[in-house]
Amino acid sequence: MKAKNYYSTFYDQYEQVKIEPYFDRKYLPSGMWAVMATTGQELLAGSITPEQLSKKMEEEYKRLKKQ
Repeated sequence: MKAKNYYSTFYDQYEQVKIEPYFDRKYLPSGMWAVMATTGQELLAGSITPEQLSKKMEEEYKRLKKQ
């Protein structure tokens, strides 16, 4: 079945590329989306630096992975 929508040309162009539609469920621990949302907002608001965001993401990833 071929999709007929705005993305159809891209589906055809990249049909040979294997994708993992559930990357987050496969590689990220439960609760990580909340961390990414919060730290992303803080970064955009200018209350943290990219370096601080990276450190926080690392810490939270390790903490959540242990659970």
